Amino acid sequence: MTRFADPDEKPLVPRDLKGTITILAIDDSPVVIEILAQGLEAYGHKVLTAPSGGQGLEIFEQKAVDVVLCDLAMPGMSGWDVGRAIRVACGEKRVRKCPFILVTGCRCRVSDDNRIVESGVDAVVEKPVEFDGLLEVIGEVLGKRIPGPKVEGTQRSQ
Repeated sequence: MTRFADPDEKPLVPRDLKGTITILAIDDSPVVIEILAQGLEAYGHKVLTAPSGGQGLEIFEQKAVDVVLCDLAMPGMSGWDVGRAIRVACGEKRVRKCPFILVTGCRCRVSDDNRIVESGVDAVVEKPVEFDGLLEVIGEVLGKRIPGPKVEGTQRSQ
């Protein structure tokens, strides 16, 4: 897992998150979408899903979303393209940029600083996803403590 942050940015103080968060998960693999949705919903969060970047952007424009998880390598629109479109859309609306987490199965190093800044990527998570770690990263980009599973002692991972 990689976390990108502005070195001058002061860390937000974690705080309890009341209720659920709404997560938009974008991935061209139906299996990955199903696993992400089931795993995150088991932690009590609402998950909206899209099988492509274009459909993900449509959902983003229509629904209130707290954080976006997006696959890097997809046909048509890559994760970089989706992140850039969300950054631009938020800028046009003059609202704070929605936290954006790039999810990749690519074992390559995602370290192009210009591309990261341009695309508005807040963090990169490698597949396979471990839900405890994913929720920790989501909490970091949101600046909040994310609730754990509803059933104590249960750990979920892909």
